[in-house]
This record gives sequence, structure tokens and C-alpha cells, in this order.
Amino acid sequence: MDRQCTIDEQPAQPTLCVKTRTPAARIGEVLGQAFNDLISAVTAQGATVSGLPYVAYRNMNLSDLDLEIGVPVSKPLAARGRIEPGELPGGVWASTLHIGPYDGVGPAWNELHGYLRAQGKVAAPVGYEFYFDAPETLPERTRTRVAFPLLPPAVATGPSFASAEGPRGGSSTRHIRTRPLRYSFRPRVP
Repeated sequence: MDRQCTIDEQPAQPTLCVKTRTPAARIGEVLGQAFNDLISAVTAQGATVSGLPYVAYRNMNLSDLDLEIGVPVSKPLAARGRIEPGELPGGVWASTLHIGPYDGVGPAWNELHGYLRAQGKVAAPVGYEFYFDAPETLPERTRTRVAFPLLPPAVATGPSFASAEGPRGGSSTRHIRTRPLRYSFRPRVP
């Protein structure tokens, strides 16, 4: 499926988030609990969710995913237990839209990577999924924005990015979705 990939500027946005690790087999349970806890924490502090709930993938080790699960908020908020303030980075982002079940989002990641390579752009090593729809939405109508902040050209062409393999001595920025992740979850959002 050919998706439209875009590159846009977006402002930084305060968030509340939960940073955690989990095997892919438990991702639905972990995300559901985290989103419920986040909504409660936002409400308890008299704020509102001001954007799409998201998950930041810091690795793709399916037995030990390193995740940031969050919601953009209307104002900076305080930490509450495992919930901490965060920020979606401002700057230039690349993204595409996946419409369909969550377990079919892998090709969207692959197409976005291909688009970035064709454009000569380098993605930051953290990939994001943003969720438009409530859990009750039919899976074939569920919309997920797949996105990466982009590295500034000066950073992306510096010495640590000189090889085609990417940063960190051979670790590629393309690792985020080189194959589809097989999971299904339906985050609960208000």
C-alpha cells in the first residue's frame, strides 16, 4: 500500500508519561493500564489531554520493549508516582497514516523509512505511534500516525552518522520497524 508520507514542523508539547519495559506479548495490558493511569493523573491535576495519546518506541527488542507511553497535556504537570512530566520534541517530523488494525501497522513504518531514505533525511532513534480513535472503533477504521522526529542536518551528517549503518557504532536508525510487530491493543482514551 502506498501511503502519503509528510515532513512537517511541530512545536514542543508538554506531556505526562510512563516509561516502562515490557515484552511485546504484554503490550496491550501495559498500554491499557498506563493510559488509564495517565488520564486519571491529568484529571486529578485539573488539566486536560490536549493531543493524541502516543507510544514512543526506544527499541524493538520484542522480548524487552523500552516504551514511553504518554498523553500531551494542556500545561506542564507534576510527577505522580510512576507518572512523570515529559515533552514531545519540537522540530521537524516525518509521518504517515496507517488505517486498519494495530497489528498491521508494520508496513507503515517500513514505508516511512523508505521515504526518509529517498529524501536523504535521518530519523531520530525513537519512533512514535499516535492514536486517533477510541477503543470501540472498528479495527479496519482505526487510525494510527506513525512518526519520527528528524535529526538536524548538522547532526545527521556528523562523524557518528558517516556510515550507512547509522549511529552508535552500527546500530541503525532504521531498526524501529524493520518487520511488523505482531500485537493488538486498543488504548483506552476518554
